[in-house]
Amino acid sequence: MTTPSGSAVAASDVKPKVELDDTDEQWAQTISMAVLQTINDKKDEASKGPIPDPFLGKQSDTRRFLLNLELYFAMNPVKANTDEKKKMLLLSLVKGNTSEWKQRETMKLFPEDDDPEEKKKAAEETWSSFKQRFRNEWQPVNVVREAQAKIEQIKMTDRADEYVNRFRLIAMDTKYDDEALMRFFREGLPESLQNKIMLRTDGEPETLDEWYKLVIKYDNQYKLVMANRKKREPIKPKIAQKEKEVTVGRLLSESDRKDYMVAGKCFRCAKTGHISRDCPLKGQAQQIPPPKYEPKKLSPREAFTKI
Repeated sequence: MTTPSGSAVAASDVKPKVELDDTDEQWAQTISMAVLQTINDKKDEASKGPIPDPFLGKQSDTRRFLLNLELYFAMNPVKANTDEKKKMLLLSLVKGNTSEWKQRETMKLFPEDDDPEEKKKAAEETWSSFKQRFRNEWQPVNVVREAQAKIEQIKMTDRADEYVNRFRLIAMDTKYDDEALMRFFREGLPESLQNKIMLRTDGEPETLDEWYKLVIKYDNQYKLVMANRKKREPIKPKIAQKEKEVTVGRLLSESDRKDYMVAGKCFRCAKTGHISRDCPLKGQAQQIPPPKYEPKKLSPREAFTKI
């Protein structure tokens, strides 16, 4: 039988269940995540890679400009995460002779009368569609034919690596196969470099990439040899011009006579203090110096045979 006092004691031992309020913890996590996201967004907003050079309306630069722009978009996704941002970035880089086209396209994005229909139409145009209209306006009508004309005229004028890079860029648009490209690449080389590659012991290169590598390799070797040769060449000292030897009684040129008169020299012995009619050597026989012996200069072949 349970007494009232026993029941009260048992009841007092039972503690109420306390539920932990994790609202503060969740709020702290939310703030932390927001701060981290903001930091990451700031990092993404910082420009990565160089901003493409402005497009000045030159048709031959259209393809390069669009490729550089797409590369910039890929490296800066936050700055180009919508079609509208991409359009505005392109328009901001269009300068020079493109002012009329730029103004027309900018007014489509931001109409002066704030026409909602015009705004909606501009917003619905995709980046691909906008880029194609840009191509139609500024890219050459026949890219392939223009590239083919360029590659038939390209020549190596200085560094081999520069020639290879220019050739590669043009070759992309020619639609030529590697066999034709190898012929044009070879014909653009200096004759001496052509012969060196064609006459090598391993035979003529079979691929375009092999041509590229060999041309750069041989050109670098040639430049190294020429640089070393310059270092080995002795510096020839400048030889001071010898004074004219004076021959007693020799005939003087008009310029010599003027020089002698200015210096007060005797026309006969070239000494000062008297003139030719009072010269102490007057009446003496003319002294003619013996001819100088000058050794015969040998040709490189003659010099080699005497060794």
